[in-house]
Amino acid sequence: MSYTIRVQTSGAYFNPKLAEERQVKVKVQLVGSMFSGETGWHQLKDFDKKDFSKGSLETLAINDRDVGKPTIIRIKLVNWKISKNKWLVDWIDVKSNGVTTYFPVYAFIDKDEEFLSGEACLSHKVSDFIVGGHRSREIIENKKFFQWLPKKVDYGYGGFPRNINAAKYDDLPKIFKRYTIREKEFVVSKFGAAMGATLGVINAKITNIQSLDDYHKFSSAMAPQDTPYLKDWDKDEVCGWHMLNGPHPLAFAQCKSLPHYFLVNDNDVANLLGGKTLLQEMNAGKLYIADFTDIYQRNSGLVWKKGAYCPPAVGLFHVNASSKFVPIAIQLQPSDRDYLFVADGSQKWLLAKMYFRCCVSNKHEWIMHFFYTHTCMEPYAVSMFRCMSVQHPVYKLLRPHLRTVTAINAEARTDLIPANSSIAHGLSIDAKSFVKTKFKTFSMDILDIPKQLKKQGLDPSKIPEYWYGHDILAVWKCISDYVAGILNVYYTAGDSDVKSDRELNDWVNECANEGMAWEDGNTKGVPNQFTSLQELINFCVIIIGTGSAQHAAVNFGQYENFRFPPSSPFIMNMPPHKNSEKIDLVRIMKSLPNGLQASATTAMVTSLSVFSNVEEYLGDFREKWFIDEAALKVQAKFKADLQVVRSTIEERNAKLERPYNHLNPTRIPNSVVI
Repeated sequence: MSYTIRVQTSGAYFNPKLAEERQVKVKVQLVGSMFSGETGWHQLKDFDKKDFSKGSLETLAINDRDVGKPTIIRIKLVNWKISKNKWLVDWIDVKSNGVTTYFPVYAFIDKDEEFLSGEACLSHKVSDFIVGGHRSREIIENKKFFQWLPKKVDYGYGGFPRNINAAKYDDLPKIFKRYTIREKEFVVSKFGAAMGATLGVINAKITNIQSLDDYHKFSSAMAPQDTPYLKDWDKDEVCGWHMLNGPHPLAFAQCKSLPHYFLVNDNDVANLLGGKTLLQEMNAGKLYIADFTDIYQRNSGLVWKKGAYCPPAVGLFHVNASSKFVPIAIQLQPSDRDYLFVADGSQKWLLAKMYFRCCVSNKHEWIMHFFYTHTCMEPYAVSMFRCMSVQHPVYKLLRPHLRTVTAINAEARTDLIPANSSIAHGLSIDAKSFVKTKFKTFSMDILDIPKQLKKQGLDPSKIPEYWYGHDILAVWKCISDYVAGILNVYYTAGDSDVKSDRELNDWVNECANEGMAWEDGNTKGVPNQFTSLQELINFCVIIIGTGSAQHAAVNFGQYENFRFPPSSPFIMNMPPHKNSEKIDLVRIMKSLPNGLQASATTAMVTSLSVFSNVEEYLGDFREKWFIDEAALKVQAKFKADLQVVRSTIEERNAKLERPYNHLNPTRIPNSVVI
């Protein structure tokens, strides 16, 4: 029987040392189904400077016994030096009798390996004992290779969701690391070093900060400059817009009653409500509240930086007669009218908004961004790589959305989160204390954005210019339909298949008990096993939606929203003022971040807002994991659905002075990479 074997080396990674080798040889063997046997070993090629280079496609024609349709391809490496040779392979295919069998690889090959053909199959439906044996061995090896952080090892991240056993980025398995082409775009392979380079550029622009306008020096060091988001930054309408569409677009809820400690009354806001009372506007659904009282109390568990202030503020927002979402009252200390301010356009009001925005900025960075879209994703990723065969349809579905998160998390744990990091002095709150405090009460339901919008009474159709709300629901619907379509292709027996799927339930059980409940036994809403297909669908939708759309919404707008510290400071250097104080520019400048503090946070948000030229966006399927025709049709529909969302967003944005584009599918990376 004649076979034609093709091997596609990845275009994303290049190891010049590999091309220099002369003794390295690659041999292949084909394995048929359980009664068809296997071929002999055939040498694919010797390595030389042209072979197996970046993006190369190598072809080998062989003649051997007929093993039918190959189910496994084996790779043997001769004279391989693990310490220096790195070979990243995308895929292998084998053609015989006019039929091509596809083997997805998308992995570094640095030892003898064997790979399954690309058909997806549930674990309990594998009928070929050779394939079943491979899958069992694969998972055993994966559990040795992808290891959880040992419970007795303390890298300083107890009280967090559990992470992979890697003290730093360099310790990660290679497949989790960013490919070289992206690393070059960050100048160096470490996020911290890239941020340091940015910090150096900004610091070079710093002179003495004497006025609010002087803060533009920080962002003027970086591009682009033609964004409209800071225009009229001190106006109430812009403050409201940032609340709706900034990096923390879930920081508020419909106000149905005023908290007992929020002492605003009708007389305070009579001229702002058009003759209506607070109760009337509440009943009309026009009042919204952003309450940071509990989290920023001094006994909440947070650790404040010395001399830093971020008060337990509460803000009241109103949809006014002009259909604008605006702040009308801010209280900076609970149960104390001395710290109550209303929208009167004064310097006191401006400073109150700065303190309030400081609350938003800090909670956004460590909870909405890092905790909810970064560190919460790692247990799903680690447990998936440990517990599922690459042939499992859920692995194929989720891998594009989970592979990269461990790399950026590892860098964050060494370069961003520690109390002695290069940006820590620019923040009010210690990052670890923030995450540990919120993880105690975390539940996976918090990541279900449509459910959270409903829980908080946020109906985008009733809140003018709430573009985030409109767009996240549209994209989430596309993701939900996609996940349901894929899983219905394979779970043909519905709930029965879900309950019988060993790999699937091993995955979720590890995620729940080893990932989330690893210290206190609390699984944080992650089930020990799945009992229905709909439960599995919802679970996968949350993972994909969080790692793609929600991360895009809370991450990539940071530069445009936070680059001007007076608009959204991360730290305040004086205690909150009382409404009886005389406030002038001198008091405001003393309260705001100083030059070094502002440069640190501007460097951080600039580095975090970078897109890569090789970014893979939602609906891109550059890695071909599914080959079944029914699944490919579902993927095609997903791409078409996202195109409809894109067109709707772009048509709307063309009419807006301040467009919102963070949930345009062309700007939603598939996974958390930065």
